[in-house]
Amino acid sequence: ELESSRPLLPPGAEVGESTRELLETLAVVSDAVRREPDSIGSWVVSMAHDASDVLEVLLLLREVGLWKIMDGSVECPIDVAPLFETVDDLEASSEVMERLFSIPAYAAQLDARGRFQEIMLGYSDSNKDGGYWASTWSLQVAQDRLARTCEAAGVALRFFHGRGGTVARGGGRANRAILSSPPASRNGRIRFTEQGEVISFRYASPALANRHLEQIVNAMMLATASTADGGAGEATSPELADLMNRIAVRSRQAYRELIDAPDFWPVFIDRSPVLHIGELPIASRPVSRGGGDLDFDALRAIPWVFAWTQMRANVPGWYGTGVAFTEAFAEDSRNLERCRRAYRDGGWFRAFIDNA
Repeated sequence: ELESSRPLLPPGAEVGESTRELLETLAVVSDAVRREPDSIGSWVVSMAHDASDVLEVLLLLREVGLWKIMDGSVECPIDVAPLFETVDDLEASSEVMERLFSIPAYAAQLDARGRFQEIMLGYSDSNKDGGYWASTWSLQVAQDRLARTCEAAGVALRFFHGRGGTVARGGGRANRAILSSPPASRNGRIRFTEQGEVISFRYASPALANRHLEQIVNAMMLATASTADGGAGEATSPELADLMNRIAVRSRQAYRELIDAPDFWPVFIDRSPVLHIGELPIASRPVSRGGGDLDFDALRAIPWVFAWTQMRANVPGWYGTGVAFTEAFAEDSRNLERCRRAYRDGGWFRAFIDNA
């Protein structure tokens, strides 16, 4: 379909209510872009699983004249940013982008956008899916792989970090997170969310706001400058990476054993305030994906973390990590010294441990 500019629907076609609402929304977007080209930055595709999730957006944009192709050349005023959220999606993300870059219609889209690609990373949902260590390590590995994939394709990359306030949602010191990012990802571009209580913590006072922004800019300058020598001394050794992979798998297993236990969800619903949180008019989205009965899979990540926080049991910020490290040390006593050495060296490992 994307080989031509022909719309799918003829003018005045009868469509369902949800389709009509979507097309009307896109018409507003189109009007906004015509009046002010910079008013719409990018379309974020949440829960992106495959290349088709991004291509579908181009098809929809075509319906309102925001995407056109002629003789293989595309006109499109906005970027499309896939959001990889679950642990499995983060692990598959570089393969998805490789597949996307190989499709002629999307290659033409990239050319229209100056060979620029924004990719959003989900911290909250990956944590809810796999627990703290599996999520944090998957995000670290995904950034490295995605940066190398984009570089190989001649694509200018900007990561959009969907970080929240708590450790379970990617929180912690932003400057430290920037400095512990993989060397391959440090290209001088960054975007991240500031939301909820973090806004008042960081920006309510002009002095604090200035200091926070100063720390972010400083970290970006230092991180970008370090790429001049290829991030020498910061690359993760294959030995340590293999150990972290095994710890991530075991910690995720331990975490899932907790939340997948048959008696877990009834107890959590009964003893946590998650249902009350869902009734509060304080969030941008409903507590559950898709409506219907509330279960773990449908529950959004923010009320999941908030419910634990209200109980003063911050399980999403650490659960599964201890058993995974303990077993790794028991298997090979050298693993303890490897981790001690990694902590002394600073970087991502120290940030991960200190946050937990």
